[in-house]
Amino acid sequence: MFRLLAERSRRMANAARASSAATVLAGAMLCAPLAGCFTLDVPNPSFAVPRDEIAAEYRRLRETPQPLERPVVVLNGYRGTHLRGLNLGSDIARLTSQNRDDVMVVSYPLASNIPSVSQRVVDAINQRWPSDDPSRTIEVDVIGFSMGGLVARHAALPLGSSGLERRLVARRIFTLGTPHRGARAAVLAVDNAVAQMMPGAVFLSELDSALDGAEYELIPYAHTNDRIVGARNAAPLGRDPIWTAGTATFSHFTITTDKRVLVDMARRLRGERPWAEPSEPPTN
Repeated sequence: MFRLLAERSRRMANAARASSAATVLAGAMLCAPLAGCFTLDVPNPSFAVPRDEIAAEYRRLRETPQPLERPVVVLNGYRGTHLRGLNLGSDIARLTSQNRDDVMVVSYPLASNIPSVSQRVVDAINQRWPSDDPSRTIEVDVIGFSMGGLVARHAALPLGSSGLERRLVARRIFTLGTPHRGARAAVLAVDNAVAQMMPGAVFLSELDSALDGAEYELIPYAHTNDRIVGARNAAPLGRDPIWTAGTATFSHFTITTDKRVLVDMARRLRGERPWAEPSEPPTN
């Protein structure tokens, strides 16, 4: 009997070790692409809000819906899956009005030219919320992840400059990890969109030349350790982004789930006082 109990105990221990190993492996596989495993310790004096206050504010925003003044359009990044955009749009809706009809997500996973994407975005906005003016959309707020921020800026150019049939009318353009100064990873022009995001690209210079006269407010956010774009590249020349410490891996992508960024954006969309101010990131 004692031999039987010992054998049973040995089997249970082996099963527990196997289960534990599987759990660790699954956790690592889930952690890497979604959260970068852990956030780097890089304090920002211009965004000095403790984590417990961020968590409490996140809960408050979710529990106290606030109607939006205008619709919100979420623009995805280069080759981005629609799921990423949907998740970001869902978070924004939950932290503001809690009405998902207030938020529209536009993705373009096969797009290879930013001006073409801009036309698609303008058409999508006008189809969702028709404008009486054939030359412009209704007024919206825009959140652009990565390339999506450049799409928004191009769509908001004067019609004579953009070549579009209708202009995007944006009150605010929030950008998350957008390569306003070019992307660090854009070293080979595999298509027009990548060429347009290369540092020193004429396309970026044209956007910057129109920025001083733009009717919208540009609010750029950045993550440190962004190996795709670079934190300092995430704001136009002469401007600084609102930056937070990124993650050890996949920092470019985890900005869309960073509660510090989400809370600050949501407060602005709700008409509440922002928590963060732009400043120069410590590194690119």
